[in-house]
Amino acid sequence: DGVMTLNIEVLERLLDLTGPIELKDYDLTLDAKNFRDEIQYEVEIAYDKKLNRPKKVLADFTPIFIEKLLAVSKEKNKELAEIFIKMLEEKYIMFYFTDERLQKFFSGQGWSGEIHETSTDFLSVVHSNIGGYKTDKHMEDSVNYNAEIKDDGSMIGNLVIKRKHNVGDSKYWWYNRKNIDYVKIYAPKGAEI
Repeated sequence: DGVMTLNIEVLERLLDLTGPIELKDYDLTLDAKNFRDEIQYEVEIAYDKKLNRPKKVLADFTPIFIEKLLAVSKEKNKELAEIFIKMLEEKYIMFYFTDERLQKFFSGQGWSGEIHETSTDFLSVVHSNIGGYKTDKHMEDSVNYNAEIKDDGSMIGNLVIKRKHNVGDSKYWWYNRKNIDYVKIYAPKGAEI
């Protein structure tokens, strides 16, 4: 048993490869440029309130998308592999397995999302949008970290995190909301903050 998580950026990149996906029941054509907005609109606004299954559109989209992706993969397998490798390297796709051998393999590749022990300096900044509303699409982030090694061998690091919300007048109300972000900063054990 295992779990694969992937970020919406992966779907958008894959939609670049497959081309548009038509959902006739919704009178909707999804592509890499409109996927996030249209799916969020369907989930937040346009779903059948009596049926009360706001994410049904995703259940209807998935088999069509997979079928088209499999068809395209025969012609564009090199491009597909490049997308997956890039998304794995950038941590947009991660895996977890209950089978220890599989987990060890994926962990060894750096595809499990865990932070490995190291004898060198490291820093990890993790953002969690706890307010929802998909405002991350319009956030501009920068992380700047500088380390200075002193004469006595100690090190002083300086971390500057900047975030800017670049919307407020979107036609989609969920993008105009506040971006409530829980930021976790991981540093080596024993580091003094």
